[in-house]
Amino acid sequence: MKNYHLRVFTQENNGSCLQLLEHFKTLTEAERAELEVVPIMNAHGDATNHINLAMDLSVFGVPTLVVTHESLFCKIGSDGEEYCDQKEEPVERFIGMNNIISHLQSTLDTYTYCDPE
Repeated sequence: MKNYHLRVFTQENNGSCLQLLEHFKTLTEAERAELEVVPIMNAHGDATNHINLAMDLSVFGVPTLVVTHESLFCKIGSDGEEYCDQKEEPVERFIGMNNIISHLQSTLDTYTYCDPE
């Protein structure tokens, strides 16, 4: 089971974000499939429905790549029943187009299975 998510937070009409999305076109289809592009602001500067996710992951600028790990936390309640919650925790963060691009291949290699070798 895949427990890591690679989310790239962007804003429409942002030059760095647009350049980063162009760079993504040079990746393989499998690599692109591992990246979830999350627009947090639209072209008018209005927040999208993803703004809460960005806030939860402490994203304060775009573009930002956040690698998260998804875990299942379980505990036994006072009634003897087991209660489980999924939680995502940030593992790594890369801020800025150049920083994301320079770390992208190693990040994909580390956290995904998209490399055929």
